[in-house]
Amino acid sequence: EWTVFSADYGCGSVAVDASGRAWGTCPDGLWRLDGDSFTPVSALGQDLWGWSVGGGPDGTIYMIVNGRNTSELFSFDGSEWTKRTCADQARSDFGCWQFLGVGPTGDVWLQLGFNGIDGLIRLAGGTLEPEHVIGQADGAVDVAFTADGAAWFGVPADRDRDEFFDNQAKLGLFRFDGADWRHYTTVDGLASDSVNSVEVAPDGTLWVATDQGIDVYNEELDSFAPADS
Repeated sequence: EWTVFSADYGCGSVAVDASGRAWGTCPDGLWRLDGDSFTPVSALGQDLWGWSVGGGPDGTIYMIVNGRNTSELFSFDGSEWTKRTCADQARSDFGCWQFLGVGPTGDVWLQLGFNGIDGLIRLAGGTLEPEHVIGQADGAVDVAFTADGAAWFGVPADRDRDEFFDNQAKLGLFRFDGADWRHYTTVDGLASDSVNSVEVAPDGTLWVATDQGIDVYNEELDSFAPADS
């Protein structure tokens, strides 16, 4: 049975916390599903408005809030809120843009700049540190983590991003093992360099969705093949 919750405008993203409650971002802020109704949420004296809300593996909720001169990451562990300055504003006019995901060691990955064009920010050990500014996985829209702890970032074609910025993102799939980056493209078997989504199945298989089909990673060959092959 489906239940529909309507809004005046489209809502952006949804996440589930440790207690099973749903959270959603809408044009008028962050909402939480309490019972059968949604309740607007504020934290630490601020309204929470942003593009995305996401959950970590431990059920912690994360949301980026951008103001006129600030960019902050809010997190809720089930009992209290924490707020951290998201990025040095000198690095990007937009600050952080979107929550991407949380790795197995608790590292939080965020987009830096409009649609991630300025790279990635990683929250490691409670501190937000620039992983890089321009160079690897700029424009990433999704991340997945394999059993070895590596982070895999998908970068799709983005007409709006490339139209407004000179530093166009490199497309494809990027792997970060904690020290080094590896870039995968059609040369490595991907159906397309435009990667929309990355997912790890319960059996550890890495699946990649491109705009030309779905591929599966072969760890032994370090390459990809069509999912139906």
